Amino acid sequence: MNKFITWLATSWIGRLFGNSKAVIPIIVTFIVLFVVFGIRCSHAGELHLETGAQLVTGRGPYVGLYYTWADPALEHVGFQVGTYMLGRTDKTANNWSPFGAITVGRGPFTAGLGFAYLQDIDALDGSHLNYTLYLRSKTPWYRAAVAIRHISNAGTTESNVGRNMLAVDWRLQ
Repeated sequence: MNKFITWLATSWIGRLFGNSKAVIPIIVTFIVLFVVFGIRCSHAGELHLETGAQLVTGRGPYVGLYYTWADPALEHVGFQVGTYMLGRTDKTANNWSPFGAITVGRGPFTAGLGFAYLQDIDALDGSHLNYTLYLRSKTPWYRAAVAIRHISNAGTTESNVGRNMLAVDWRLQ
């Protein structure tokens, strides 16, 4: 049993949930409220789950949960709000990051630009306030897409390595 617990703590999924005990209830509450309101509040929106890996600047797991909706008056423009859970890498500890973005899309492609707030400043990002960019491409499978995301402070402070994530995106709603 001890070997299983050790493996779980050091595995991909275990590295996502290593935040301090004081922060975990806040993160769980945010995610639960986000999912409940996302599912119940809008018929024009979609709830998405992304999972993948941080690449280039450090190896580690990544999970994203976000809600996206489009304004009918703006044909190809939408909005996203969500959260990232960034697991430990070789250069960082776990980090939680709520974000908001404006999206544009045409055909199978969607791109976004917005702001992200990092729970902890670390070797990759020298500030709490960061920018987020993303590119998403739908696949031939009904609910699946591939997404590339980037978070950095755009050189506004020292330590601007940033994070790059590659993920599979699954539309839940």
